[in-house]
Amino acid sequence: MNLLTLHDPDTGAPLTADTPHSLRGRDGRWPVCDGVPYLRTGRDVIRHEALRLLDAGDADGGLAVLLTDQDPFAPVAPPTVDECRSIVTDVRAGRCGVREAMARLHFGPVADYFAVRTSTPTFLSGLGLLSQYGGELPVVEVACGLGQLIREPYRRRWPVAGIDLVFSKLWLARQFVVPDAQLVCGDITGGPFATATRGVTVLCHDAFYFFPDKPAAAVALMRLAGTGGRVLVGHAHNAAADHGGVAGNLLMSQGYADLFRDCKVFDDASFTAAHLTGVPAESDHPAAFEDVEAVSLAWQEWAELHPRRPDAYAEPTGGTLLALNPLLQVADGVLTPLWPSPKFAAEYRTADYLGVERMPSAAVLAYADDSLLWDHVDSQELRELRDETLRLARKRILLPIEDAL
Repeated sequence: MNLLTLHDPDTGAPLTADTPHSLRGRDGRWPVCDGVPYLRTGRDVIRHEALRLLDAGDADGGLAVLLTDQDPFAPVAPPTVDECRSIVTDVRAGRCGVREAMARLHFGPVADYFAVRTSTPTFLSGLGLLSQYGGELPVVEVACGLGQLIREPYRRRWPVAGIDLVFSKLWLARQFVVPDAQLVCGDITGGPFATATRGVTVLCHDAFYFFPDKPAAAVALMRLAGTGGRVLVGHAHNAAADHGGVAGNLLMSQGYADLFRDCKVFDDASFTAAHLTGVPAESDHPAAFEDVEAVSLAWQEWAELHPRRPDAYAEPTGGTLLALNPLLQVADGVLTPLWPSPKFAAEYRTADYLGVERMPSAAVLAYADDSLLWDHVDSQELRELRDETLRLARKRILLPIEDAL
């Protein structure tokens, strides 16, 4: 089910399919590869070259051109078209996994971020925020990256969609993470290229501080939410805190709150705790969060937001196969995280929930990796194994196998 109706970002005209690989507006065409429309403005050379190859029947060539596009914060040069052709071939043949694909697409340190993301306090705060205030609405994530956050409602067959500025991230999301979700490439501040078909929860997590024009971004998020929708902005870095050189354009907590009138404001870390403990996060005046690392916001126009269960995504869905988190190393029987760089170790130093456990027993690991046992808790032994497995899954000691990049 498509949650978004698409429009030409240059003219606002409705977009309709004119070929299997393109959309047409009033004055121009936009490429579509593997079901992901490319609606990014200011990229006419890339857009028209992709269309030229697609129209000539070179589907992989058109896709490769789009995969070379990057965001303004990319720390390394993009791959060549020929390199991207090779990546497409290898991914389609099953010879290239997501980690290797990110390296070959020149993601740089961003590849490390995505590889460990589902184990971080930041990720858990996103799940806590979405659980507590996402409500009963479908979810559209802006700056969704690989779609790792929306995979949790997606696993529960909840309607989701993802928007990102970088086509290659969405392509990897399509191949490896949320294969059937509606995914759209575009800049929400570059033109109103998408409108929700109904009221939705718009989530923007660990990304809002990157937007250079935050007032325009805030207006775009609220507009995208639609009638009866809501906006959740998570882990917006606070300019008053010491982040050790975090990229982006940071605001103070009050500055973020001013963009969303009458919103609820939280210490983002309180949603990590909410996910782990089931105790709802509590909002306060922005001044109460002047010194926190990051804030979260929840907004709904003309309506009071009521909290729901904040740990709804803490337990895996039935039948999910789990494995030991590959981020963890064992020393003297105790698990500790091995972050990919000192920078990540410093940024995620609050992930103490990962470093206070002993290696799970062989019985727990066997139970976690056998989906047939999950629905047959018919003995005290199996109940104890199930309870311990769920406890370790909540703490990310055990991960769904597909999360263990």
